Amino acid sequence: MSYKKFYDFITPCDLMRYLMPGVILLFCIFLFEIWAATVLVKTILEKGPCCTPFITTINLIEKNIGINLKNGNWMHILLFLILGLIVAYITGHIISTFSSLLVDRVLIEKGWGYPYEHILNIKNKKNAPRLAHYKFFWVNFFLILSYFIFFIICYLNVKIGNSVYTLVLHIIIIFFIFIMIPFLGQKKLSDSSEHSFLVIDKPYIVIKSILEFFLGKSFINLEIEPQFINLFKRYFVIKFKYRCKKAKTNNFWFPYLFLKNEAGIIGDNIISWRRLITYTRNLSTALYFGFLYSFGWLLCHFHFLCIEQVGLDLIHKRQLIILWMIPFLYFMAFMIMLLRYIYLNGSCFTKLVFRSFVLSCNRNCALKDGENATSARE
Repeated sequence: MSYKKFYDFITPCDLMRYLMPGVILLFCIFLFEIWAATVLVKTILEKGPCCTPFITTINLIEKNIGINLKNGNWMHILLFLILGLIVAYITGHIISTFSSLLVDRVLIEKGWGYPYEHILNIKNKKNAPRLAHYKFFWVNFFLILSYFIFFIICYLNVKIGNSVYTLVLHIIIIFFIFIMIPFLGQKKLSDSSEHSFLVIDKPYIVIKSILEFFLGKSFINLEIEPQFINLFKRYFVIKFKYRCKKAKTNNFWFPYLFLKNEAGIIGDNIISWRRLITYTRNLSTALYFGFLYSFGWLLCHFHFLCIEQVGLDLIHKRQLIILWMIPFLYFMAFMIMLLRYIYLNGSCFTKLVFRSFVLSCNRNCALKDGENATSARE
């Protein structure tokens, strides 16, 4: 394989969109476990071992392979860094798989809908309601509500049952949410009253209104002039012999592949944008996994975290509060990156593909008209 073929196969952008999310997730887990071990060091000695699988794995690797990081040997440090980068790259591919499945294929396709559907005003003709965004909202609303409730319970030292049972209860409730929301959504569709509404809509609409108030209603602007849309549809039929209403996702992929293969510099710009979109989506998923891991860890070790049991002084109480704040910071970072992904994918990238496609077709038509005029004169 030549250098150019290898560079086309694995580029620095590809390493970034897989390597960086993997590094971010491993760093989030490592940071949380380091802080947890620092806060609970007294509890570990008195109550028993505290489960820190990531740090334990690092210690086992260091012990069994013979790598000693404490003596400052640069060869050992370099070998450990290379091993860490390989693990992060593999983790990044796993994150990308879940990201494309959960965010793209579930949340976007079965929830809000792809940007091209809103831009071209192509309505969903499927009988099943799109409720993935409601599921996403209610699952995360339940998780954040549980997070604050358990934080208050821990701070006030209200004793509850076994932590494992608490985690199992959360899983059951989330499963119940996934079962009930489609049923409620189907009930909503069967009710033809104009004034009918469901309880599941209200909190979602409130949160959406708050975001629109701070970010502006045009934050995700999927509107383009009708004249441009008609021009796009006409060129789409001419180029691909396919109507937009029947093309489905090909409304996006056909122009994208056309630009990638024939548009030169514009095509390279389109490819770079798609890599940026993928990187943003993968990074948001990595942060969400960091939130799930850290919050699940807190639930499993909740009986260690009550202030009275641990017997911490004021400084350690503040450290315990910071430990509880880490998952919330991960979740807020995830939401910011998810909003950035939705904005870039809809308001920027998809519109860029459509406009570049029309521009390229206009240019080709102008060149053909010029050639025909020249041949007519001759």
